[in-house]
Amino acid sequence: MQNNTKRRLLTTKAMQGGAQLESFFKIWLTLERRNSAAREDFDPVEDATPAQTNLMELVASIEAKSLEDIAYKLALWRWDAPDLDDPSAAMSRCELVAYSAFRDLVNLTGLELLMKPEDIESHFYREQML
Repeated sequence: MQNNTKRRLLTTKAMQGGAQLESFFKIWLTLERRNSAAREDFDPVEDATPAQTNLMELVASIEAKSLEDIAYKLALWRWDAPDLDDPSAAMSRCELVAYSAFRDLVNLTGLELLMKPEDIESHFYREQML
């Protein structure tokens, strides 16, 4: 499975435009849901983590052409950082700035669908000022 996934991703790299990063984000979420379901059910389904790693490496190699592209790239970072699910927990300085930039970019682009439920429910900016 891993070789086929990697081959498909490398073939897809030839795609042009912002839809490419959006598609990669959707693929990553599908793989994440599969991993979550396998963990919850203790199902010995093939681990999707190597495919996610390949996908993130591919996305990192693609130059963003718009603010939306940057938002999709940062969304992959955000969804791969479960330790940020509790915004009231102490973040490192670099996490704090990256997370804030992600939230700002989502607000600027109107791509709220990129946020995790925890991001939507939090009062990040107010909590950081306390």
